[in-house]
Amino acid sequence: MGGTVTWTGSTNTVWSTAGNWSAGAGGTAPPASDDDVIIPNVTNDPVLDADDTINSLKIEDGGNLDGNSNTITIGGKDGSSYSINVVPTGTITGTLNIKVTGNGGYIREQGTGSINNLEVDLGSSSDVHYLDTDLSIG
Repeated sequence: MGGTVTWTGSTNTVWSTAGNWSAGAGGTAPPASDDDVIIPNVTNDPVLDADDTINSLKIEDGGNLDGNSNTITIGGKDGSSYSINVVPTGTITGTLNIKVTGNGGYIREQGTGSINNLEVDLGSSSDVHYLDTDLSIG
């Protein structure tokens, strides 16, 4: 089971650079497919440099994730039952394709950004994903 991995941007803006992450117990840097990822408000915002798979994604107030025309697959949900949680002033910029698979959880976007492409793929899972608030898909 993974852990919580928080973006620090200590080295640069490249998502796959290990030095940009602070891994909590059980987490890996850069994040692995079973990690819960948190993007806080930092100077060096992360830029996704390739397709990736994580367990859950939270973008905190003032945080930003640049999708850079890549796809992020969300395979689960965090301890609060969120698969994706973009809080009030969190944003997603660039083109980010988000694919949510299995382990139904809440998808919440309270931020000023929009999700350019959201695919919910339950596969063989009977879990359901819930929209917690209005979701802007541009």
